[in-house]
Amino acid sequence: MKYRTLGRTGLRVSILGMGTMRLPIAAVRPEFSKAVALMHHAMERGINFFDVGDFYCHGHCEKAFSRALASMPSDQIILSAKNSSHQNRAPQWLHQLDHTLKAFKRKSLYVYFLHHLSLSDWEDYFLANGCVDQVVDARKRGLFQYLGFSSHDTPQNVERLLDTDLFDAVILPFNLLNRHYESVMRRAADKGLGVLAMNPLVAGALTSSALYTAPFSAWSPAELASQALNYVLSQPFIHCALSGMESAGIIDANVQTVMQPRLSAAEIDRMNAIISRDRARRYIPCTACGYCLPCTQGIDIAAVIEILNQYSLLQGENLYHRDYALLGVPAECCIACGQCVEKCPQKLNIPALMTRAAELFGE
Repeated sequence: MKYRTLGRTGLRVSILGMGTMRLPIAAVRPEFSKAVALMHHAMERGINFFDVGDFYCHGHCEKAFSRALASMPSDQIILSAKNSSHQNRAPQWLHQLDHTLKAFKRKSLYVYFLHHLSLSDWEDYFLANGCVDQVVDARKRGLFQYLGFSSHDTPQNVERLLDTDLFDAVILPFNLLNRHYESVMRRAADKGLGVLAMNPLVAGALTSSALYTAPFSAWSPAELASQALNYVLSQPFIHCALSGMESAGIIDANVQTVMQPRLSAAEIDRMNAIISRDRARRYIPCTACGYCLPCTQGIDIAAVIEILNQYSLLQGENLYHRDYALLGVPAECCIACGQCVEKCPQKLNIPALMTRAAELFGE
């Protein structure tokens, strides 16, 4: 294993961390032996950071980790956890932290994360309701040493959270296909924060969909996974990549990638160029000008095309069924009258695009 210093915390963290959201734990009558054995295997391979949240694994994640922690050398683990109480607007933010410390049988954590934090949560809950005082007080009392947050908010809003100067670490999505937060992560590292990347393999979609493997068809799925992980590990502004590893074999393969030489700047640029060319080829150049409207059937054509573009450029279609379902009129209602094509400045084959959206996202 290789280690990096987690920003100004000074903690030496394994550059490969273990995400625990997909541990093998059933929702009903959970049995923890497989999950505990998996975490022990990760520890034996040198992994010392486990991304733990009580709300993961049907609410059983902290229970499983506490069992694994019982036989782990405490000085070899960067003990951390997450608090999601801001999402249910609990009046006492400390309740979740107290619960975690009791579960782990510890008096303090190294790093404590505010989970899925948005700027609106920060302003409406932590600041307006005074819960930030509980956070500061818990830190002064030594219940945790360093404060972090994870987020899926806009890069601009994440930057505003960084500018509070209250945080020591941040967890953000980053992978070969999604560099949405790259500038923010670079800025966080420059400010001295520890930077951890989630979804380094696009939650498995990178190797399971021909949509993504096409630009790298010369690589086998295993080679692509290794190259993609190395791509994240090779970024100088990232201290740790959090991978949701569901078997000992995956852990071993990822550790093997850790031991490979890091990619050069030229190799990173080459992979970025491949993705950029592929995206340009697949991107639907809709400007959302609205000239195609009104649709005779009431379809929001630009909204459908935006979902298609997001699907093609970033993530798998299963993540976009919800957005599609929220459309007032689905693309299936298209009767291919052709009026929109005549009015489209880009001369897009809109009926064909509606057919594709219906095939991908429809019932």
